[in-house]
Amino acid sequence: MEERELKERKNEELLTGLLKQKKCGAFREAASKMHAADIAAVMDSMEDEESLEMFRILPKDIAADVFAQLEIEDQHYIIQSLSEKEAGKVIDNLMADDAADLLEEMPANVVKKILKDASPDTREDINHLLQYP
Repeated sequence: MEERELKERKNEELLTGLLKQKKCGAFREAASKMHAADIAAVMDSMEDEESLEMFRILPKDIAADVFAQLEIEDQHYIIQSLSEKEAGKVIDNLMADDAADLLEEMPANVVKKILKDASPDTREDINHLLQYP
């Protein structure tokens, strides 16, 4: 097994183990020591419900970075599963171009709900970017 595969497997075992044991503090601490792409790789390998649970437990300062690294289908699932307020916070913490890319692929009614709870500056930046072809 390659070194990268071993690292991914170790991260997956650690995070899923802490999640199953409901050790949220230890989970947050372990996640804070990992790169966002590594956490996203673990989430991509999980069932949607587990991935959503993991996302909700992530420290807020890491969650947006992890979200940006997820596959687009996983992003859609998470955004649509969050409350409007939670989704607005995620959008606020994404880079404007990442948020625009995500929202461009979503139904207009979902985008409207999400942007309602985003900050005015975020809404303005995203709307500006969405005007480009």
